[in-house]
Amino acid sequence: MVFRVTDATYAWLVTEDHISDPLDGMTARTRIGLEGPSNAPEGLLKLLRRGEGHRWRCHDDDGNLYYAGLFLDSENGMPTEGEHGLTGMGDSGFGPLDDFCQPDAGAVTIEYLIPYEKPVITTTVKMGKWQQL
Repeated sequence: MVFRVTDATYAWLVTEDHISDPLDGMTARTRIGLEGPSNAPEGLLKLLRRGEGHRWRCHDDDGNLYYAGLFLDSENGMPTEGEHGLTGMGDSGFGPLDDFCQPDAGAVTIEYLIPYEKPVITTTVKMGKWQQL
Protein backbone atom coordinates (compact mmCIF):
# COMPACT_ATOMS: atom_id res chain seq x y z
CA MET A 1 0.00 0.00 0.00
CA VAL A 2 1.34 3.44 -0.94
CA PHE A 3 0.52 6.48 1.15
CA ARG A 4 0.73 9.85 -0.51
CA VAL A 5 1.17 13.02 1.47
CA THR A 6 -0.73 15.90 -0.04
CA ASP A 7 0.63 19.41 -0.05
CA ALA A 8 -0.46 21.75 2.69
CA THR A 9 -2.46 24.78 1.61
CA TYR A 10 -0.15 27.19 3.45
CA ALA A 11 3.51 27.99 4.03
CA TRP A 12 5.52 30.07 6.48
CA LEU A 13 9.04 31.45 6.71
CA VAL A 14 10.96 32.59 9.80
CA THR A 15 12.57 36.00 9.19
CA GLU A 16 13.40 37.00 12.77
CA ASP A 17 14.79 34.94 15.65
CA HIS A 18 14.70 36.74 19.00
CA ILE A 19 15.79 33.87 21.24
CA SER A 20 18.98 32.47 19.67
CA ASP A 21 22.07 33.99 21.27
CA PRO A 22 24.65 34.93 18.61
CA LEU A 23 27.27 35.26 21.36
CA ASP A 24 26.77 31.61 22.29
CA GLY A 25 29.24 30.57 19.58
CA MET A 26 28.99 27.02 18.34
CA THR A 27 25.77 26.15 20.17
CA ALA A 28 23.74 29.06 18.79
CA ARG A 29 21.41 27.93 16.01
CA THR A 30 19.37 30.66 14.42
CA ARG A 31 16.02 29.72 12.97
CA ILE A 32 16.06 32.51 10.36
CA GLY A 33 15.30 31.02 6.96
CA LEU A 34 13.43 28.02 8.36
CA GLU A 35 10.39 27.14 6.22
CA GLY A 36 7.39 24.98 6.85
CA PRO A 37 5.44 22.88 7.07
CA SER A 38 7.38 19.98 5.57
CA ASN A 39 4.70 19.55 2.88
CA ALA A 40 4.40 23.26 2.03
CA PRO A 41 3.76 23.99 -1.65
CA GLU A 42 6.94 25.09 -3.43
CA GLY A 43 5.06 27.91 -5.18
CA LEU A 44 4.13 29.51 -1.86
CA LEU A 45 7.67 29.04 -0.51
CA LYS A 46 9.10 30.87 -3.55
CA LEU A 47 6.79 33.83 -2.88
CA LEU A 48 7.81 33.91 0.79
CA ARG A 49 11.51 33.85 -0.14
CA ARG A 50 10.87 36.96 -2.28
CA GLY A 51 9.43 38.74 0.75
CA GLU A 52 5.75 38.33 -0.09
CA GLY A 53 3.24 37.29 2.53
CA HIS A 54 1.47 38.32 5.71
CA ARG A 55 3.67 39.27 8.64
CA TRP A 56 3.31 37.19 11.82
CA ARG A 57 5.02 37.02 15.20
CA CYS A 58 4.89 34.57 18.12
CA HIS A 59 5.25 35.28 21.84
CA ASP A 60 5.53 33.30 25.05
CA ASP A 61 3.00 33.60 27.88
CA ASP A 62 4.95 36.55 29.34
CA GLY A 63 4.66 38.46 26.08
CA ASN A 64 8.30 37.95 25.03
CA LEU A 65 8.77 37.95 21.27
CA TYR A 66 10.33 34.68 20.07
CA TYR A 67 10.00 34.51 16.29
CA ALA A 68 8.54 36.51 13.42
CA GLY A 69 8.11 35.82 9.74
CA LEU A 70 5.89 35.66 6.68
CA PHE A 71 2.84 33.49 5.94
CA LEU A 72 0.79 32.64 2.85
CA ASP A 73 -2.28 30.46 2.40
CA SER A 74 -3.64 29.42 -1.00
CA GLU A 75 -7.18 28.90 0.34
CA ASN A 76 -7.69 31.92 2.59
CA GLY A 77 -7.22 35.58 1.90
CA MET A 78 -5.57 38.39 3.71
CA PRO A 79 -6.11 38.67 7.47
CA THR A 80 -8.53 41.43 8.40
CA GLU A 81 -9.84 42.77 11.65
CA GLY A 82 -13.44 41.70 12.18
CA GLU A 83 -16.00 42.51 14.84
CA HIS A 84 -14.85 39.53 16.93
CA GLY A 85 -11.11 39.60 16.22
CA LEU A 86 -8.98 38.47 13.30
CA THR A 87 -10.81 36.97 10.31
CA GLY A 88 -9.90 35.65 6.88
CA MET A 89 -7.19 33.27 8.09
CA GLY A 90 -8.82 29.93 8.74
CA ASP A 91 -7.15 27.39 11.02
CA SER A 92 -4.02 27.42 8.87
CA GLY A 93 -3.20 30.83 10.36
CA PHE A 94 -2.04 28.94 13.44
CA GLY A 95 0.47 27.02 11.28
CA PRO A 96 3.63 28.90 12.29
CA LEU A 97 2.69 28.57 15.96
CA ASP A 98 1.54 24.94 15.87
CA ASP A 99 4.14 23.64 13.41
CA PHE A 100 7.18 25.39 14.79
CA CYS A 101 7.07 28.13 17.46
CA GLN A 102 5.27 26.15 20.17
CA PRO A 103 7.18 22.86 19.79
CA ASP A 104 10.55 24.60 19.35
CA ALA A 105 10.37 27.28 22.02
CA GLY A 106 7.07 27.08 23.89
CA ALA A 107 5.44 30.11 22.25
CA VAL A 108 1.72 30.34 23.01
CA THR A 109 0.33 33.20 20.89
CA ILE A 110 0.52 34.31 17.27
CA GLU A 111 -0.29 37.74 15.90
CA TYR A 112 -0.67 39.04 12.36
CA LEU A 113 -0.04 42.55 11.12
CA ILE A 114 -3.24 44.05 9.76
CA PRO A 115 -2.26 46.68 7.20
CA TYR A 116 -4.25 49.84 6.65
CA GLU A 117 -3.75 53.22 5.07
CA LYS A 118 -4.05 56.52 6.86
CA PRO A 119 -4.43 59.85 5.06
CA VAL A 120 -1.81 62.36 6.25
CA ILE A 121 -2.03 65.90 4.84
CA THR A 122 -1.47 65.34 1.08
CA THR A 123 -0.40 61.70 1.05
CA THR A 124 -1.42 58.29 2.34
CA VAL A 125 0.78 56.45 4.82
CA LYS A 126 0.75 52.65 4.93
CA MET A 127 0.48 51.49 8.54
CA GLY A 128 -0.55 48.42 10.44
CA LYS A 129 -1.50 47.02 13.80
CA TRP A 130 -0.86 43.63 15.34
CA GLN A 131 -3.88 41.44 16.05
CA GLN A 132 -3.80 38.13 17.94
CA LEU A 133 -5.35 35.14 16.20
